[in-house]
Amino acid sequence: MPGDWLERLTSQMPPRRADGGSPERRLGELASADELHMPSDYVRFVEAYGFGAVGDYLIVDRPALPPAEYLEEYESPYRAYSGNCGGVIYFATTADADDVFYLLNLHDGEGCVVVKRRHFYGAEEMWKKFDCGLLEFLVLTLDAQLPGGNPFSGTHLWGRDKPVKFVPSAY
Repeated sequence: MPGDWLERLTSQMPPRRADGGSPERRLGELASADELHMPSDYVRFVEAYGFGAVGDYLIVDRPALPPAEYLEEYESPYRAYSGNCGGVIYFATTADADDVFYLLNLHDGEGCVVVKRRHFYGAEEMWKKFDCGLLEFLVLTLDAQLPGGNPFSGTHLWGRDKPVKFVPSAY
């Protein structure tokens, strides 16, 4: 079923582009973002949607390296991405100030989603790792079936009624 994640997502959240921008333009911007090589499912998301807001809650943005100070301050179990040792790359944030990263591996250039939650309680972890890519992560979050439960501080996307609106960014 992994090949169907984009199809499942587009049935729940129809793509809508602000400027009718071509996937090639978006991917050109992505390729020049600090020379970061993002996983294929992130690239497929950008091809279909561009950058913007999922359900007025999750803002998918250009990838960036998190500053070392940020990772230290929030006691990250991960280091920032480096071409020779893997690590995390920031790519999204929520209205509740949760940050979303890819944890990239060196073997195949793919990775999994990691969320740094702003609000967590009791025995919950601030940093949550999900063994899936962005497309699967979004589908399972919208369906309230992500192993490990709701990944975010808020419930805005968890088990959300469909269709979900995607609002493209202006850039």
